[in-house]
Amino acid sequence: MRKIHSPLVSASFSAMMAALSIVLCRYLGFSPPDSMLRIEIGFLPIALVGALLGPLWGAAAYGTADLVGSLLTTGMNPLILACKVLTGALFGFLPRHRGQTSTERIVALFRVVFVMLTVGVVIDVVLMSGVFVLYGYAPTYFSAMLTRLFNAAVNLPIRILLYLLTLYASESAIKRLERSL
Repeated sequence: MRKIHSPLVSASFSAMMAALSIVLCRYLGFSPPDSMLRIEIGFLPIALVGALLGPLWGAAAYGTADLVGSLLTTGMNPLILACKVLTGALFGFLPRHRGQTSTERIVALFRVVFVMLTVGVVIDVVLMSGVFVLYGYAPTYFSAMLTRLFNAAVNLPIRILLYLLTLYASESAIKRLERSL
């Protein structure tokens, strides 16, 4: 069960992570010209918010990051914003710790893979393909789905690996942060 945190501390942490997400996604991400492919790691700060504070804070942080980031760069799309809010909420089910025993570590690994696959397949491929067709970014749902499948095939391993590395490498820092939140 997640610890109840001060709303002010939780909001401040979420805002900092949303700002970091904007920088990592909008300014340090890679997107070839005239392509729906986007390689970026802006999900990572939001995944930490979701894992540490829960689905509501994760949803609020990713919604804020997408809204502010899109208004600064490309313009807002309410359906993409809704997909990002749902993604942030799903990040609330990521494990906060890698676990002490081998069984707990395996369970944590499966949770990471399951959440990232759910986000990658259901949101990034199925829902976003519909958004791309609806807004005219792609001519057909099939062409949008092919592009989004390629995008997911590139980004899913990156997301899983980066989250696991962050989880394993910074467990003591996350525990200290968790105590301070």
